Amino acid sequence: MVHRRLSEYVELKEMPSGRYGFALTGVRDVVEAMIVEGAAAEGATAESTLLPALLPLIDEGIEKSVEAQRLDLEWEGTKKKTKKSRGGAHVTKGLIVRQLTSIYKIADGRTEGDDDDEVCKQAAELLEDVFPTGVEGISKQVFEVMLGTVDTIIREFDGAKAEHVEAIGLAREVARLKRLVERFRTELKPARRRRR
Repeated sequence: MVHRRLSEYVELKEMPSGRYGFALTGVRDVVEAMIVEGAAAEGATAESTLLPALLPLIDEGIEKSVEAQRLDLEWEGTKKKTKKSRGGAHVTKGLIVRQLTSIYKIADGRTEGDDDDEVCKQAAELLEDVFPTGVEGISKQVFEVMLGTVDTIIREFDGAKAEHVEAIGLAREVARLKRLVERFRTELKPARRRRR
């Protein structure tokens, strides 16, 4: 009787949970075939006496694979529900990133000038202090982390960099950023459950 070698299944080490169950089912078939072949052969070997002990372990592995698949499905469902419930936040996050990009580009444009140009110096300082990773570093953050980062940026714009914002001419853009951030904060708050 020709059957697949156990190593063919063991080589599938890193794979989605559904494939673990598939591989273990194949392993079980191989072990059962080896048990049958061992029983048909004359005399018991050490291998043939150990093989039946593997079956409960394999079955346990298959059960765990089924449980892992169930958890995968639950996780995907939870992610989908969360994404839907935060749909507005996805849009607002994009608007905040665009607004930050606009602020960055205006400030970057103001860095062009003569060595004694004070606005040029202030623009360079603002970019270095407020955008050390550029806008891209902020845009890749998860919602709550990004909210905290942008809150910090706004505090800088209102505090230590207030003169910079005025000199560079960013007051309008910063005001819109503040409005977008408040909208974002509201959208991130969990919806209250209705009382029954």
